[in-house]
Amino acid sequence: MRIETVSYEVFKYNELSDEAKEVVKQWWLDNQDSYGFTEDVKEDLKCLFGDNDLDVQYSLAYCQGDGFNIYGEVDTENIFKCLEEHRGGTQLAEFEDVLTDKEKKTILHYANEVGAIKLPMNNRYCYSLANYIDIADDWEYDLENYSGYKNINVDVLKKFETLVKGIFSTLCNSYEKQGYEYFYEIDEETLEEICEANEYEFLENGKIF
Repeated sequence: MRIETVSYEVFKYNELSDEAKEVVKQWWLDNQDSYGFTEDVKEDLKCLFGDNDLDVQYSLAYCQGDGFNIYGEVDTENIFKCLEEHRGGTQLAEFEDVLTDKEKKTILHYANEVGAIKLPMNNRYCYSLANYIDIADDWEYDLENYSGYKNINVDVLKKFETLVKGIFSTLCNSYEKQGYEYFYEIDEETLEEICEANEYEFLENGKIF
């Protein structure tokens, strides 16, 4: 028998050719996992709405039925806190002054009777069902039949429903865009930072060493 020593030329990302960098990029994107993206989104939803029972479903394969949907339950009070404390930044700024203080008090009073807002799950595909959120009809029915309310302010309920639909439509669209970027795109500067932070090294052809 005999023992041979093989030597390799090893490169950092910024030392690679453009062709080799493309190999690294594809390697990175191919290994992006859905768990990491899902957890990032759920953490963001927690930052926006505090403790909640929201979950997400998505399909981002450039196929029919692709999209992003948020489903589950969220408290009305947390919706208002998100807007009042500007947790959504410029993305949700357009919704911050839709309701007057009086209208918010009315909604919170109703919410105390009917419970959390329900966001539907998509049982067939994964595209957003934010526009199918039903607050006005459901709450009116529950308030009348289970709480004995009369003279319910239906106009305010409809206004609030439109607000909630707008918020979650905006978020679903944003997360869908972020998802496509997460799984299919990464700029060279970000990739270089990742490689440096993780001390990745490569062969001349871009294969991980």
